[in-house]
Amino acid sequence: MEPSTVPAPTGVIGLSHLGIVYGTAWASFGQPVIGVDTDGEAVFQAPGLATRSWREPGLPELLERSRPYLTHTTDFGRLAECPLVIVARDVPTDEENRSDIEAVQRLIRGLPSRICART
Repeated sequence: MEPSTVPAPTGVIGLSHLGIVYGTAWASFGQPVIGVDTDGEAVFQAPGLATRSWREPGLPELLERSRPYLTHTTDFGRLAECPLVIVARDVPTDEENRSDIEAVQRLIRGLPSRICART
């Protein structure tokens, strides 16, 4: 039996602007990506981008070409398949340059303990 030539997926936690752009860029190289978010609406909207308030030139076309390599889900258990997991959630920053990292912390808290304890 030949070893698999399909690379292991990379996990991207957070399907906000940063996570969508990063995951799509990674997938555009033919690398499988599993994008995970606690927000079911973000997961539902991720493939379409149509209702997003931000725009990235060329991203919709890149997303369409990369679609075979992208999976979007709320199932954090899928990250067990990923030897590399990246937290890529936008962080709101106020006019005094203070960042609110609660959204990032919420995503990290969503990780199952078996993912965090992997060796």
